[in-house]
Amino acid sequence: MMIGKKTGLLGFVVILFIISGCQSPVESESIATVVDPCAPEQLRSTAKPLDTIQRAFDDAVQVAANVQLDEIQEHIAILQSYRRQVADLDVPVCMEALKNKEVDYMNSMINAFIAFQEGAPTEVINAALDHALNLQASYDEELSGLLGATLTPRPTAIQWTPEAIELPTEVVVATSTPQQASESNATPAPFTSMAVVINPPGANIHLDPNLFSSYPVIVSAGEKVLVVARSEDGEWLLILHDDMPESYGWVFAPLVELQVPLDEIPVAELVTETPTP
Repeated sequence: MMIGKKTGLLGFVVILFIISGCQSPVESESIATVVDPCAPEQLRSTAKPLDTIQRAFDDAVQVAANVQLDEIQEHIAILQSYRRQVADLDVPVCMEALKNKEVDYMNSMINAFIAFQEGAPTEVINAALDHALNLQASYDEELSGLLGATLTPRPTAIQWTPEAIELPTEVVVATSTPQQASESNATPAPFTSMAVVINPPGANIHLDPNLFSSYPVIVSAGEKVLVVARSEDGEWLLILHDDMPESYGWVFAPLVELQVPLDEIPVAELVTETPTP
């Protein structure tokens, strides 16, 4: 009798185990919360992959604009690789417009470089560049709208002519004693500071502080240039060079090593002529 009871109990336990195995298991953990990538609090993170590539593309544009013509194809390929990265990104619906604007901008900028490489007329290159910058502005507006942020306009290329520029000056004192330094007969002279070209391919000296302006002079790595001023955004340095048509030219600041901090270099005041009515 005792053995029969034990056998019956064991059989009952086995039956319960089989029945419980056939039933749907009860989840002991809560279901993971699905994050909506288009929720307002997630938009910044969702947009980050697109904007990271955009910033890298813009940096590559600056470098590509300061290499010699026979090297431009390699840099166009780099720009195209960034464009493909964006095109291949899988984005949620809320980011589709931003992605499309980014691809359009990149295509337009690449086309401007290709036109430059093929020797297109300056007006054609400038038109392509203007179109690219307009598309870039459209991308910025789309991004700021998504994030609910105030749009800070990007610095635009500065137009100037040598006749319309006023070089800033600093007071140069002929003696070093405090009493004499305070005298009012100290004479002003243009600011100057040396800089060394550190970019291995050298640095193009442009007629204007923008990417696609002509560059009659190429300075080799290791050569020194005389800096007299900078653009307001600090991206371009105004230098003196005897081989430039008007003795002045612009070099992209990251391509040189300065002897003084950038913010100590005075800003060149660009004078815009008022049209005569």
